[in-house]
Amino acid sequence: MHASLHPKQVASYFSRMRQKSRVAQVKNSLLIVGLCSLQLLSRPALAQDVQVGQPGSSKDTERSASDTIGWGSSIEIGRSARSAENDLKRGNYAAAVASSERAVKAAPQNAKFWFLLGYASRLNSQYGKSADAYQQGLRLDKNNLDGLSGLAQTYQRMGRVEDAKRLLLQVLKTAPGRENDLLLAGELFLQSGDQEQGIAFLSHAEAVHPSSRAEVILAVAYLKSKQPERAHQMLEQAKRRDPKNPAVFRTMANLYREQHDYKGAIAALKAAPGQNTEVLADLGYSYELDGDLTKAAEAYAKAADLAPEQIRLQLSAAQVEIQLGHIDRAQAFLARAAQLDQDYYRLHALRAQLARTQKRNQTAIREYQEAIRRLPVGSVPEGELYPIQLRLNLAEILRESGDEKSAIQQIEAAEGLVQKLHVEGRARAEFLRVRASIRLGGNDTTGAEKDLREALQLDPGDTAISLQ
Repeated sequence: MHASLHPKQVASYFSRMRQKSRVAQVKNSLLIVGLCSLQLLSRPALAQDVQVGQPGSSKDTERSASDTIGWGSSIEIGRSARSAENDLKRGNYAAAVASSERAVKAAPQNAKFWFLLGYASRLNSQYGKSADAYQQGLRLDKNNLDGLSGLAQTYQRMGRVEDAKRLLLQVLKTAPGRENDLLLAGELFLQSGDQEQGIAFLSHAEAVHPSSRAEVILAVAYLKSKQPERAHQMLEQAKRRDPKNPAVFRTMANLYREQHDYKGAIAALKAAPGQNTEVLADLGYSYELDGDLTKAAEAYAKAADLAPEQIRLQLSAAQVEIQLGHIDRAQAFLARAAQLDQDYYRLHALRAQLARTQKRNQTAIREYQEAIRRLPVGSVPEGELYPIQLRLNLAEILRESGDEKSAIQQIEAAEGLVQKLHVEGRARAEFLRVRASIRLGGNDTTGAEKDLREALQLDPGDTAISLQ
């Protein structure tokens, strides 16, 4: 099976897999009883964190990795694994990574511990470390479906969509009914522009297990395929099925944001049952897009206070406070972030932004340089344009400081990164806006104007493009 199948071929493929599965069940009926206890050793929660719209959590349905150690293993190893799992439940991902690292160091031949480290690292936005951990676990257990699925999800976060799709197709060839992998495959095909095949996978997931999660992702799929009525129909169905699920309301907000209806997004999030950290973070983001920085700061601050161990929430709160000129509040959130990870790239970027507002140009230059140096290999949660924007910010302040030569070097480096990208759809508008900034920095006003005009055609409602 390959990544260009027609939806009818996908349906035929699943039918054949089900027939093969029934034959295999008859042949292996005598083995199932003896092997059933071994099946409990895998834990989807360690490899599955499929999201609806935004990052969320997965359900623990099987035994934990700490229960897979076996006789003769030390109590200390089990304690490390259980500590990692408890930290994951509490949302303390940095601590979960540290505990997982102790477990794999003590028992490097245990594939499940490597998968645990991969999962914790992904939730902590350490995607390179996550990929390495999953790959090490798969070297020990190359056909482990949870390991393959987990690596696929990490590849998704890194922007390696084709690699993620390849792994998921491998998983689904063996186990066609894995709901979370069907959902993720559907999302990835949508992400790569194959709406029909994405809907085929999502519809199969809904057939395997009707759920609000499948319905809200299908709603996104229908929206992207220019079927807004079906999108809202699926959302209403999801709300009826699971009226207390905040993910439904977050996905509704995401649909509104894609249509630039930020007030609609805000209303959907305010109607969500329970204002948890994810809802509050989305609310802050929606207020920010709507231009209400004061309310954005309030929402981000509540989210950051509810989850002081999540560095990205602290930094989001700090960023809006900097924009508002609330220096003391911004510094408080930055200090909290520094306690979590003093070398985090975005922490240095915001320190640079703060220094720039205070006219401390040399400090800003050093912090931007450090942010660029600390960027992880591969993609970052802020998007593939973020490393480019950092270089443009650095180039601008270097030019203001009279260092034209270094500024040109940064612009050339940014241009080199842009040339490696191939961005389509609405995201291309933002890509063109950034490229226009690069061309303007290189005094190519004609090229910059051309990019901005094309960007406005793609996304005429984007005020940032109009202003530029």
